[in-house]
This record gives sequence, C-alpha cells and structure tokens, in this order.
Amino acid sequence: MDTLSHQKQKLGLFYGLFAGLALAISLWGVDAFLLWKAHAAFAWVRFLVGGLASVIAFCLAGWLTMRFEKAFLGALFWLTAALVPANLGVLMVFDGWPVILSFLQPEMAANFITPEYSYSALSGILMAILGISSMIVGGLEVPLVGQSLFSSASGALAPAILLVMLIFSLAGVLVDNTMHIKLRESIYNLDHTIQFVAENDMTQVDKTLARQMHAAALKPVGDAVRNPRRLFVTSFDQTSEQVEIWVDFSGTWAQCSTVSNQVINCKLIP
Repeated sequence: MDTLSHQKQKLGLFYGLFAGLALAISLWGVDAFLLWKAHAAFAWVRFLVGGLASVIAFCLAGWLTMRFEKAFLGALFWLTAALVPANLGVLMVFDGWPVILSFLQPEMAANFITPEYSYSALSGILMAILGISSMIVGGLEVPLVGQSLFSSASGALAPAILLVMLIFSLAGVLVDNTMHIKLRESIYNLDHTIQFVAENDMTQVDKTLARQMHAAALKPVGDAVRNPRRLFVTSFDQTSEQVEIWVDFSGTWAQCSTVSNQVINCKLIP
C-alpha cells in the first residue's frame, strides 16, 4: 500500500510538473523569446522567475492532491497554486520590475516609472483565467492519475499530461495577451525600425517606405543606430498606449516614444 501511495504521489508530481512547464512556456517563455529577438534587455528574467515559481507551486499541488486523493481538495490545492502565477503575472510587469532591475542593472531601476494601475482588477482577471483552469486540472487529477496507474498500457499517463498541458497552454496564451502583447509589440516595432535604419542608406530609400517605417524618428540618434543595442521599457500608459523605451546603443543612450505601437520620436540622452 505504501508503495502504491508513493507511486501515486510521484505521478502527481509529474502531473504538476508538466502543467507548470506548459504555463511557464506559454505565459512567459514565448514572450521572452520574442523580446530577446527584439533586443529587449533581460528578456528571459520573467520566464525564469515566474516559470520556476509556477512549476514549484504546481508540483506541490499535484503531489498534495495525490497525497490526499480527494477531488475537492485537489481543486482547492490547485486553486491556491494558481495564486502564484496570477500575482507574479502582474507584479513582474509593474511594481516588481524595478525591484528585479535593481539587482540586474541598478541605474535603470531608478528610471522605471511604475504606471497607475489597479492591482486587484488585473490580478482578478488573471486569477479568473488561471483559477478556473487550475480547478479543472485539480478536479481531474485523482481519476486521471489513478486510471493511468492501473492501466497496463505503456505511457498511460501521457493523455492526462497532454490534457493538462493543453489547458494551461491556452490559459497562458490568454494571460500573455492580457499582460504582455502591447508592450511586446511596441518593443518589436521600435527594434524593427532601428534595424531598418541601420541596414539602409536612408538617402536611397523610397520616401513613402521611410514614412511607413517611421525612420525619421531615429534621425537624432545618428550613426549610433548601427551599434549593438538593448531596449528597456521605462514607462507606459495603458490608457493612451504610450510606451517610453530607452535604448542603449553600446554606450550611446536614446529615449524613444511609441503610441499605439508606432514609433513617434527618439532623442539622445545626455
């Protein structure tokens, strides 16, 4: 009996592990990869911090659920675990980001202006998405894991793993679209414009194309635009959709503004 109980708890741990990985990748991993491609500074931090915390929380929920083997307790354990990504999902975009920067690049932490926002409203939205997903996964864990344990087929747990990964992948995409997409698009569009200007002789570029790319916004940066770069979001306004981004062109700093994801202007920072 002890061996059987141990096996159930071990499978519950794996159940939580894959659920946490699916959420981490869909919520923070894809965002990190796209930000990294757009030369955003410290693009992988949210993925590493949020992903690790979520995996630990979900592993614990999965293990506890099989420890007690009650569906309603499973739903409760998983609902509690969902508080971790729901809160980190908000904190690491707003108040938590300057704290993270203070460890990675202290001089930039002071330049980040935390915008006005409703913590309870945003965390409530995330908790609704993640909480419902977690309660479904938690309620299903006992029968799914139990069924796989007594199955003679190899890889019997695979369907359960695929199901929870699908549920949390969808939840992660919804949260990503809620929290990250506007900031990510602003960073991407600015980086795309910088790349366009850096790769082309602007005296030879069609004027219509140059206007479409908002190339004139980077004129104050001069030849520094061709230097390696890192992009830092320093402030954003959810209402006006204005985002302020500082760009480190290998020691030459510029402050750029985007509105509705379009580059408006840039200026050198003394």
